[in-house]
Order: sequence, then structure tokens, then C-alpha cells
Amino acid sequence: MSDNSGDHVQPDGPYGYLPNFAICITFIVLFGLSSLLHAIQAIWTRHWFFLYTALLCGLLETLGWAARFWSNQNLFNGQAFTIQISTLIIAPTFLLAAVFMIFGDLVKVLGVQYSRLGPLLYARIFFTCDIISLALQGIGGGMASAAADNNGNIQPTLIKKLLIKGTNLMLVGIALQLVIIVAFMLLAGEFLYRYRNDRPLSRFLSNSSGSASTLNEHARGELGGKRRFVLCAVVLSTTCLFARGIYRMIELSDGWNGKVMHTEWLFAFLDTGLVLAAMYVWNFAHPGWFLHPNPEKKDLEMRGSASIQ
Repeated sequence: MSDNSGDHVQPDGPYGYLPNFAICITFIVLFGLSSLLHAIQAIWTRHWFFLYTALLCGLLETLGWAARFWSNQNLFNGQAFTIQISTLIIAPTFLLAAVFMIFGDLVKVLGVQYSRLGPLLYARIFFTCDIISLALQGIGGGMASAAADNNGNIQPTLIKKLLIKGTNLMLVGIALQLVIIVAFMLLAGEFLYRYRNDRPLSRFLSNSSGSASTLNEHARGELGGKRRFVLCAVVLSTTCLFARGIYRMIELSDGWNGKVMHTEWLFAFLDTGLVLAAMYVWNFAHPGWFLHPNPEKKDLEMRGSASIQ
């Protein structure tokens, strides 16, 4: 009789353990609930980009943990193992894209004169880099999972050709994502420093004697309670996703037969737990409520920001 508690280690299985039944169900429910809330919030507030960022992240996480639940029922099912590798490695990339877009909105309302990038460029530049990272992780995950046969066993003849190459691609993708996050944090940190000390960039100072409309366009916005709440959410969610990337780097560097990869609670807390926290941060600090409560006004503002890049 099989033991589905997850406590019984299966060293010959693809995970090095039997995925825990309770953990799988818990994450399926929590990600499913967050995804449902994100769908409702995106439609209600007309923040459509949440549908292809935060919602997509939640759906992929739900699918990945459903596959791990499938593995709990049938440990050597190769399809389940492949699905969970591919979905759980790329899911947070979409949520990270939402963070970039939200920070661009913050730059617009607080003052573009303090930022090296225009509001839309945060989304365009970092989202493009994010897509490259996503592609590397997705291809790498597919190659790594292809090294397993239909029973989930690693095929010896494909270890060097697929498993190692796939793992290296995943590592490059995650490393690129970490570089992207660090670059974003540096730019965001400079923006906040300049905003706090009211030190606009020199190119805006040269226009300080411009028309009244130009001066009004570059006015310093107020960092009130709601905007501060969204800013804190940006910091918290970015920190969670950065920490998760560090864990993934350590996990993959340790190897598929390493202790880190074969320790379920590390994966549950340092990968999925951090992504889940970042997901719920935006359920509670949704910009549609705290940054742009008026969707029509938000649409007008973002159309106007197209000229400030």
C-alpha cells in the first residue's frame, strides 16, 4: 500500500521523495483562490495587464502543483514530472512583469523627472528582458524533463546531452532574471532617492523655465498613504521573487541528485511559498484600488505618458 504522506523518501523516484499530499492540496487551493481574485480584480478595475501577468502566474503555479499531486498518486508518471518542472520554473516571470508595470505607474504619478526611464520604458525594457529569461528557463526546463522516460526515470544516455544542457539553460535564465531584478532595484532606488530629496535629473532641470503645462506635467506627486502602500508592495513582492531566484540558483547548482533538490520543505517554502506571498501582496495592494481608483483617469494618464519615454 502506497504512502502518500510525503514523509517516505523514494530515492529511485524523479523527486527523491514522494510529493506531500497536504502540501500539494494546500498550494492548489491557495493559488487557485488568488488567481480567481486576480481575474475579478483585473476585470473590475480594468487593469487588463493583470490577466496576462499575475493571473497567468497563478494558473501556472496551480497547474504545476496539480501535476505534483498527480505524482503523489503515481510517483513514476513522466508527464506529471515534466509538467511541474516546466510550469513552476517559469510562472514567477509573469508576476515579475506586473511589478515592473506597476512601478512604471508609480513613476508617472510621483514624478518622471526623478527617473532615468520613462514610465512605459520600465515595462518595455524589463518585460523584454523578462521574456528572454522566460524562454531560456522554459527551453531548459523542457530539455531537462525530456531526459526522463515515461516512468519519470532519468535516462542514462540522455543525461549529458539533455539534462546537463537543460539545467545550464535554466541556470542562465534564472541568473538573467536576477540581473534584471538587481538592475530594476538600482533604478528604483535611485528614483526614490531623487524623489525624497527632490533632485530631478539634469535633462528636466534644463526645461525648468518652460511653459506652465510642462511644469505641471513634471510636478512632484504626493506619496500619500495609498501610494506608499503600493510602493511597499513593490518592495515586498520584488524581494520575494529575488529570494526565490537565489534559492533556484542554489537548487539547480547543487544538481538533480543534490540534497537541496531532494528536500521538499525547502522547495515548498523558498520557491512556492515566496511566489505565493508575492501573489497575495497584489491581491491586497491592487493598484486598481490604491493607485488608480478611477480606471478612465488611469487610461488617460497612461496615454499621456506615451510621450515621456
